[in-house]
Amino acid sequence: MRPWAEYLAGHGLSVSVPLLPGHGTRWQDMRITTWHDWYAEVDRALRELRERCGTVFVFGLSMGGALALRLAARHGDAVRGLVLVNPGNKVHGVAAHALPVVRHLVPTTKGVADDIAKEGVTEGGYDRVPLHSAHSLRQFFRTVDRELPQVTQPLVLLHSPRTTWCRRPTRRGS
Repeated sequence: MRPWAEYLAGHGLSVSVPLLPGHGTRWQDMRITTWHDWYAEVDRALRELRERCGTVFVFGLSMGGALALRLAARHGDAVRGLVLVNPGNKVHGVAAHALPVVRHLVPTTKGVADDIAKEGVTEGGYDRVPLHSAHSLRQFFRTVDRELPQVTQPLVLLHSPRTTWCRRPTRRGS
């Protein structure tokens, strides 16, 4: 999201790229946070922008897309529109159903890091994901699903033609 933010700021727009609690440091910091902490930070950032700006659009990538949708659902007209890139909406796999129990037995699983398919482009991320956080994320996605009817703002949805984390087979060149 930072390159977009820098581009928009370079064209005179006010931007905010909040660092979510437990993100951008080390995976151990994430295991003590929940979706409530992540949402509280974007909610705070939106309120701060609203004090300075008359019109606010919210951008989000992956889980950030779900956070943006919740902001739109909860804040109505304070969010004038959304731009979402590959928004997260579900923790996939059979193991997701076991998260409420397994998270107490197995602390982490392999992380999703640097999953951008475009050659020469890298993305930061953790090499481990705390299952406590994955469970919280799954609960958050369910919360957002229930709130989707309240999202009435204009929406631009961007979806990658190919994802590397997807377990489905992909054709070359797609």
